[in-house]
Amino acid sequence: MGIVQSMFKSMVKESTFQDFSQACQNFVLKHSQNSDTVCLACDSYEPSMLEQSVKVAEQNRRAKEDAIRVHLNNGKQSLPIQRSQYLRNSQNKHELTSFLFNEFKAKPFNKKTMYMCGGNYQETLILKPDGTIDQSYECDHIEADTKIAFLWRVAACSNTTVFANDTDIPVILISALNQAPEKKIWYRQLSNIKEPI
Repeated sequence: MGIVQSMFKSMVKESTFQDFSQACQNFVLKHSQNSDTVCLACDSYEPSMLEQSVKVAEQNRRAKEDAIRVHLNNGKQSLPIQRSQYLRNSQNKHELTSFLFNEFKAKPFNKKTMYMCGGNYQETLILKPDGTIDQSYECDHIEADTKIAFLWRVAACSNTTVFANDTDIPVILISALNQAPEKKIWYRQLSNIKEPI
């Protein structure tokens, strides 16, 4: 969600949710040019899951005072002006991640297999280059940090580059590598993303 938040805040004032979705897809395409597999993971913000996540519960506790609620009705809707306050509301994040995942499902990347885990709790989708969807995997992780390791194991890639902005993700990945020492993972920290949009 950190990368999504950075991009969300940097969108131009007149942008719509559809524009933001396209910017996210362009970002993924740009950073996966030499890959045939892409994995996307985000935290679960479903109301029923919030009490199980210490991280989300703490974020909600801190954000209650100035968070705003904006219902996401369709992609043509303008992004809210108060973007930081919008992103402090877990219901907004749930709608936003579900919207983005649905947009990715509607436009599969040509010649790439996409593993997606997030929008809705336990939903794990594999979008194949021919447009078919495999839903045979179920992930019981709530937070994206561990979903990344889960998707890495499911995708079974021998060489992987992880783009994220959390410093705890490399530690989790090192632990995952202990189970598959023949594989390689590169980590690229992305902070303060200023993608041209």
